[in-house]
Amino acid sequence: MAGCLALALSLAFTRASRDLRLAAIRTFSGWSLFWLLPTLLGGLAYYHVIPRGMLDNMPVALGTQQWEQLYAQLSRVIWIAVGVVALTSLWGLWQPARANLVTWVVPVLLLTLMMGYFERAREFVRKPYVIGYYMYSNSIRVDDVPYLTKTGRLPHASGPRHSQVPAGQREEAGRDMFMLLCSRCHTMNGINSIRGNLARLYPGQSSWDAAAIESFLRNIHGARPFMPPFIGSTAEREALAAYLATLDDHRDIPPPVSARPTSRSD
Repeated sequence: MAGCLALALSLAFTRASRDLRLAAIRTFSGWSLFWLLPTLLGGLAYYHVIPRGMLDNMPVALGTQQWEQLYAQLSRVIWIAVGVVALTSLWGLWQPARANLVTWVVPVLLLTLMMGYFERAREFVRKPYVIGYYMYSNSIRVDDVPYLTKTGRLPHASGPRHSQVPAGQREEAGRDMFMLLCSRCHTMNGINSIRGNLARLYPGQSSWDAAAIESFLRNIHGARPFMPPFIGSTAEREALAAYLATLDDHRDIPPPVSARPTSRSD
């Protein structure tokens, strides 16, 4: 990326008639070509040490759920980018006087795209974990799941307003559960929003059924292996489902700080 960007800047800020441009093009073309092979080998080595279970997330990592079926086509973009960088670097070494800015803008854009894809893939393939097989992406340790399933998640959280699911306030407690379990990866209304995901899960329905959502939450890890299982009590799962069902017809924006009041004895 550095070599290709330097080439593009050299073409933009030097005159075609000067020897400086020719020297810069040859130097940075050779630099890009030299580092292309170790970069490619490093990428292949990285790919081959990813655990098998995490490699299964790669189609969604590259294409999202919407385009995961295009994984084979998307992966070809990587090889296209390698080929473009190789060809443009060879062209710069062979015909530096005929190089033009457009030639080098293309590999810069392709490599920037590849960097973005790598960052998404690096983050996503670990799911449902943030630390492989030790901690889920919502910061709950795997070993703590049986205990939190038995006792509930709310009593052990310092942020939410509710320490349990109070009668008549299931939706408010469900919002707290969303913030605890879901908000690390999902927004309410923006990118990867929970409202958008539910709309795709129940297309064409004028209202969302809390019982159907609760059933999905109960088996969410089986349906979406890259998502953690629901971690909490049955009452908390029902509260979260009740809250999510209210999002079908309005946008909810939680307060910036949702802290449970504490007394002096606390």
